[in-house]
Amino acid sequence: VQGRRLVAWGLWSLRMARLDTARLGACIDASALDAAWQAWFRREEGALVLLPHTTLMEMATAAPVAAGVDLGPLGSLYRPLGSASLDRWVRATRSRWGMRLFSRREPLGAVRSFLGEGGTLVVLADQSAGRRGILATVAGRTAAVSALPDVLARAVPPERVAVAWIERTGFLRGRLHLRELGG
Repeated sequence: VQGRRLVAWGLWSLRMARLDTARLGACIDASALDAAWQAWFRREEGALVLLPHTTLMEMATAAPVAAGVDLGPLGSLYRPLGSASLDRWVRATRSRWGMRLFSRREPLGAVRSFLGEGGTLVVLADQSAGRRGILATVAGRTAAVSALPDVLARAVPPERVAVAWIERTGFLRGRLHLRELGG
């Protein structure tokens, strides 16, 4: 199962690089972005959206475009890659739909400013941290994950923390789900 997810993620990443906005709606059901969620994203307070690796996480960056809605400033943390050309390509595809990218190697000052200005930051909640991580249950197993989502959650009001995931509905197709965690 994990191998199929990895292949699907890779193929979606390749397809997303060339997919036009008119065809996004055929791939991503973003109907979860109803009026209530649109208002949640547009509030003037910063927000944090946690996203698991186990979904087609790249689809989430395109979901607002698929729904035809403007959710205000969206940002995401990313881990720079060792290959300069591959890193440029990943940054270009992830930022294509308006997502502002923040490098995990840079200080958090820019991220905190972004949140303080009312931006919504999307973070992979189950990012592996090796021996430096905190223990958490991920997919029924104990894993060492980054404490960064917890640190960032403390920078926004509790009611401004949500989780999002993409449910697979077919090959390179998915449905966005959102759930508020705090408040």
